[in-house]
Amino acid sequence: MISNDTELENVATKAGKLLQEIQNYLGSDTKPKGKVRFPRGYLRTAAELRKKFWFINDQIALKNISYNLMFIDVLRWLGNRTDIYGTARKMMLKQGLVLFGSLIETICIKCTEGIIGKNKKFKERTKQMVANGMITKQLERDLNLVWDKRSNVHIYLVSLNEHEHYNSDVFNKAKSALDDLRNQMDKYFLNQSMPLTR
Repeated sequence: MISNDTELENVATKAGKLLQEIQNYLGSDTKPKGKVRFPRGYLRTAAELRKKFWFINDQIALKNISYNLMFIDVLRWLGNRTDIYGTARKMMLKQGLVLFGSLIETICIKCTEGIIGKNKKFKERTKQMVANGMITKQLERDLNLVWDKRSNVHIYLVSLNEHEHYNSDVFNKAKSALDDLRNQMDKYFLNQSMPLTR
């Protein structure tokens, strides 16, 4: 049992060395005996995640949202618990950004069914969400920023060096925008379902 940061550092160093020994032995081969148990307790369950998005009525969309959020947890674990770096880290952050953008788009569409038309472009939708009192102006800006970043993922269209474009700050801002969207939708739909006082 780890009880302080010195013990934490020692255990992490030992774990890293043991993982490296497995890699040195296996190379690119795959053997069941070489699989390491993924730590329990970091990844949220799909059921737990679905509860957080109770206000989405489309059950298929809700399940798919929860599955993608679990994968984001996998990416966050890799980023927070390993020293993966360089191009591999940048591309990991890129895929996280793609997922955040897709999740935000899906949540915005599903939460505005019957309120805002189906064929609205993303930024028009967020603008109307502000007008309908669903989200704040600041969240609109944050969501649009994530959308702009996400729109640069098509490799054949990108005119910049992807290696310089994706970093932890962009990933964390996208995560915060998604968290804020969930919180504001939670509040909005709770208020919609509350009976009027007389």
